Order: sequence, then C-alpha cells, then structure tokens
Amino acid sequence: MNKKWYILIQNVYMPVSLISVAIILMLLQATFLPTHAGDDRLQRITITSVKILLYVPVLFLGMCLSELFGYPFTPTHWSLLQLLAVALSPGVLRDIVGCVVGDSVAIIVSIVLFLGLIGYFFNEEPLNALVAIFLVIAAHSVITSLLMPLFTMLFA
Repeated sequence: MNKKWYILIQNVYMPVSLISVAIILMLLQATFLPTHAGDDRLQRITITSVKILLYVPVLFLGMCLSELFGYPFTPTHWSLLQLLAVALSPGVLRDIVGCVVGDSVAIIVSIVLFLGLIGYFFNEEPLNALVAIFLVIAAHSVITSLLMPLFTMLFA
C-alpha cells in the first residue's frame, strides 16, 4: 500500500470511523438501555449528547495541558481526531460488553483496546499519548461531574 494512503487511513479515516461508531453506540445505549429506573429517555439522550459535545473542548484543553507539561502533539488536527477516538471507543465498548458478559471481562477488553489504539495511532510517542489521555479523562471527569447536575436539573 502506498505510504500516503496508509498515513491518511491512520490519521483520518480510522479515527473518524471509530468516533462515529462510538457516538452512535453511546446514543443507542442512552436510548434503549436505561441506567436508572426513573430516568426519562429524552433526558438520557440529552445528557449523553452534552457529554459527547464536551469531549472536544476538554480534549483540546487536555492537549494544551500536555503541551505545557512537555508532551506536545503535532499536527494538532490529526492528534485531536486520534485522541478523541482513543478517549471514546474503549469506554463505549466497556459499557456494551459489561451489559453482556460482566464488568471484569469488559474492563480487560477496554484496556486492551485502549492500549492497542495508543500503539496504533501514537507508535512514535506513546508516552505523550498516555499522559494526554489521562489528563483528558481527569479533566472530562471533573467537568462532567460539575456540569452534569446542572443539565440534569434543567431537564428534570
């Protein structure tokens, strides 16, 4: 295969397809698999949509923080797509597999997928990717834990 096509597949097509599948699965899960008995379907879909929309700015914030700590990502546009794919895909897979076979197997599967995606997308800078992903996950957890109760109150 031509090296140009391989770079295009690795940097654009693969992350975009993983992000698309993850978003579709997150919305399907919010629609058909209730997490709490009292939740309304529209409320679950809205909260999931807000979480998805928060990933991009928080991910960009994580990339900026990782650059401040000496772990830069270049080019930014490809790294943003790749990090978003790595941040979304394992969590969605863990939730779906956890419903079918249990949490222990789901955690192992998501860790394997996470490390596999890090190795595939960031084979030259895996430490940078791990630091950025952990910064992003921490920032996303803090932001969603602070903002989600506000959105829940608005739609209750």
